[in-house]
Amino acid sequence: MAESLRAREVHPARAVVLLPYAQLMPVAARLWGALHPEGFAPRFETTQNWTQSLAGTLAAAGMPVLGQEGADLRFKPALDLLTAHALLEQAGLGAQAGVAAPLLLEAAQQLAPLAAAQPPAQRAAWGQRASHAVRAGFEEGLEGQVLRLEAAVAQIAVAWVVNSSYGSDVLFSSEVRATTDCLLVLPGLQADPLVDGLRQAWGDALVLLEAPAIASDTVPAGATNGAVLALHEATDAADEAERAAACVLRHLQAGRAPVAVAVIDRALTRRVRAMLARHGVQMRDETGWKLSTTRAGALVMAALRACARDAGSDAVLDWLKHAPACDELALRRLESELRRQPRRLWRHALAGLVEARQTRHEADELQGLLREVDNWRAAITAGRGTRTLQEWLDALQDLLQRCGLWEALIQDEAGREAASALHYALDESGRATPRLPAEALWAPRRWSLGEFTAWVDRALESAIFKPAYPLREQAVLLPLAQMLGRDFGAIVLPGCDERSLPAAPEPGGPWTAVQRAALALPSREEMQAAQVAAWGEALARACPVDILWRRSDADGEPLLASPLVQRLQALAPTRNEDGAATHDPRDWRAVAPVPTPRPAPRLIPAWARVLRPERLSASAYQDLRHCPYRFHALRLLGLREAEEIEGELDKRDFGLWLHAVLQTFHAQDRPDGTPREARAARLDAAAQAVAREQRLADDEFLPFQVAWPRLREGYLDWLTRHEAEGWRFALGEHPAEQPMDVVTLFGRIDRVDRVSGGLMVMDYKTEAEQTTRARVKDALEDTQLAFYAALLSGPDGEQGGASGADPVEGGLRAAYVNVGEGETRLFEQPEIALARAALLEGVAHDLRRIAQGAPLPPLGDGAVCDTCAARGLCRKDFWSE
Repeated sequence: MAESLRAREVHPARAVVLLPYAQLMPVAARLWGALHPEGFAPRFETTQNWTQSLAGTLAAAGMPVLGQEGADLRFKPALDLLTAHALLEQAGLGAQAGVAAPLLLEAAQQLAPLAAAQPPAQRAAWGQRASHAVRAGFEEGLEGQVLRLEAAVAQIAVAWVVNSSYGSDVLFSSEVRATTDCLLVLPGLQADPLVDGLRQAWGDALVLLEAPAIASDTVPAGATNGAVLALHEATDAADEAERAAACVLRHLQAGRAPVAVAVIDRALTRRVRAMLARHGVQMRDETGWKLSTTRAGALVMAALRACARDAGSDAVLDWLKHAPACDELALRRLESELRRQPRRLWRHALAGLVEARQTRHEADELQGLLREVDNWRAAITAGRGTRTLQEWLDALQDLLQRCGLWEALIQDEAGREAASALHYALDESGRATPRLPAEALWAPRRWSLGEFTAWVDRALESAIFKPAYPLREQAVLLPLAQMLGRDFGAIVLPGCDERSLPAAPEPGGPWTAVQRAALALPSREEMQAAQVAAWGEALARACPVDILWRRSDADGEPLLASPLVQRLQALAPTRNEDGAATHDPRDWRAVAPVPTPRPAPRLIPAWARVLRPERLSASAYQDLRHCPYRFHALRLLGLREAEEIEGELDKRDFGLWLHAVLQTFHAQDRPDGTPREARAARLDAAAQAVAREQRLADDEFLPFQVAWPRLREGYLDWLTRHEAEGWRFALGEHPAEQPMDVVTLFGRIDRVDRVSGGLMVMDYKTEAEQTTRARVKDALEDTQLAFYAALLSGPDGEQGGASGADPVEGGLRAAYVNVGEGETRLFEQPEIALARAALLEGVAHDLRRIAQGAPLPPLGDGAVCDTCAARGLCRKDFWSE
């Protein structure tokens, strides 16, 4: 640089040096200062930084900023996609705009550097040549009208980039050339079209410096300079990330800092970054990550999604848990009620919450929160259904301020970036105003809430967040192509497999090879050459280099090393004596095996009085018979798994609804002399009344409503046959208790029918018939009917007792009523007296043994364990036999 300036007799202060990327600017300034500690230095810039600096000068002078007007391509994907949509509508392609807009934006983004490289006065002529090249390329491959949309999109893309102004246009102005006597350009690994355009405008004042020579096609030059190459073949992504992080840590322990980590596979690099962060490594991340994945971006989207009409209960609760203005105690009450009455949609859950049974204080607390939430959501939901983008952004800010999230956002680094991505202009006090271009083609368009939410999501998805750089970084995460001209203590290259680092990158966009050549877009060969040059530059160093790849992907499909790695292996083998790749860089530690024994808890006397149950239900005793450990965990200790908040209606909800419907029907039914049609109508009325009472969502309950007519007719057919035998409904949903010496049995009996000379206790089932049939197959294994029989009988076996019915002659009968979609059938337990006696004896025996300290081991098996809430507690899957 200095020699070029001296040869042209240019003062350094009147020179500008264009570098290929911004990270070289401090490097170049430091090197110049070391060689020329006294005097002036040239201005080190990149084209983007220089353009932005000049744009700021123009704006301060009150002049318009280029590239920010009307339909200009702004290089802001969230806004440019809107412009693309508007351009397609103007071209008569509005019906295809949803599909074609992303294609148009991609094509325009690829053509824009070529258009920006043209002097503004020559851009129209370039556009005519580009339009002809695009049209010719499609005509050669067009088959009928198959590619008509693609051809139209390409033509619109050309017109868009030609008629846009660019920030770099200022570099072609005479004012800039008048203040700069020499423009030195240091080329990167890939040609920049703008440099060729500037050469035409600047003439001899532009000097293209010689590009560095890179050894890339043979054994790396660094290998002869003392470099150490280490190849690491991992089994999968997790193993590769651990090995890469271990390589970085070993280099830092050896004093080799900073360590460069190439970002070849972004997902893999995020894993490596997280592992290094846990070890306190100071990192300079030059690639960043999407704003949508930051906490700030997630909070904005959570607030918006919670305001949708079909917002889920879980989505609303997730938003409220992050809202600083939300009362914590009231929020806990809300979550408890939502788990007690699960509903998928918030609007359905809200109706049940309003009528929830609570104490006066709890009700006031919960209702206060619900009113507050309605007030917050009104910022989005109130008013007209559609708004302009400007109006939606005002409403979003109002929502975030009401719930307290706005203050949290502007105090967070990523939050401020999120506000900027959504085009809010923040002042020093934290107040913001949307700064959308009023002259944009899409400015008057009106949006629905769903469209606005999708736009916000797209804006956050397309923006990159880069955290502030540390003062002294220990590791630098950077693209492979940006190692040029920078010094590192070591280099780690994770993700060098055939998929992430192929032999040649695949060119993007809709262009054919002929069109790419005619438009001067980078060809596959040029992109391959640039990649090989970047690879060679990374390896041509006198520092340790670790290269990592994996043998399989996330689906278990095999992966090979990148062709660049395979070529390196062939030229410079680095294998151990056993043929394996370089040794594992991780530190190994010995872990003593700790077997997991089968638990066998027991009640010690001091706890027996506290934990021993005083009341026992049928389901609790069934737990004890199925698995003593489950009884210990769920019944004695009272542990519960949390219910899902967004509980969709299932067979259990259907069963509860059916129980209530049949109880309502029979409580009002008069069987003798009532026509079947009237009874069917009464059943329908009961079904509708219970659905309204339980606030079942029509859309979720629709499958059960479809099956209802067949179920109703099948039930009435059975009921007619049952009543013809003399049976009449006596009790339904009847609470009953049976005191014993050791415990009190309690439960709710679904139904009791009476006939002259006896009673029949019945339990409704909506399960498969074979399941119900299996219940009555072995009387001693049937807990439920035996338990209900015990509730309905006196201590001596006489009917009556807790049921309140008068003793009658004859025996007690018990049966399951299987209410199916096509047919209702009765499955009677013929040995109910034996089952009842055995159950009473078993309850007394089992509870006495528990009180005496008998162990309660996990004895469940098969289906009992498949849905057991205590399975993770007993650790059955990890037992050491």
